[in-house]
Amino acid sequence: MSLTPTDGEFIDLNDAKSYTKSFRETYSGQSKAQFFGTANLKDITDQEDCVGIRIYNAIVNGQTCYVLVGATASGDDLANGLLLACGPVCPGVCDTSSPLYS
Repeated sequence: MSLTPTDGEFIDLNDAKSYTKSFRETYSGQSKAQFFGTANLKDITDQEDCVGIRIYNAIVNGQTCYVLVGATASGDDLANGLLLACGPVCPGVCDTSSPLYS
């Protein structure tokens, strides 16, 4: 199977709320979210042969974190390229009024 720039699925708000609530209930001690800026995301996707971003789960200092890496259409990580990790976490930097927060 090859990867494409349109992989992934858009979901509605009710599904998003259900998915994030399930995570919070299962991993109550972990961060709720992380933020990654558009300039950094664009730098990853602008790499040669990049069709999207693969997101790896990680743990840093006991907290969940994500490592983002560009991926090619054949599914290879651009691991020798730009790697992005551990954006500002929520709680801390959050939209507490978001329906995905609580």
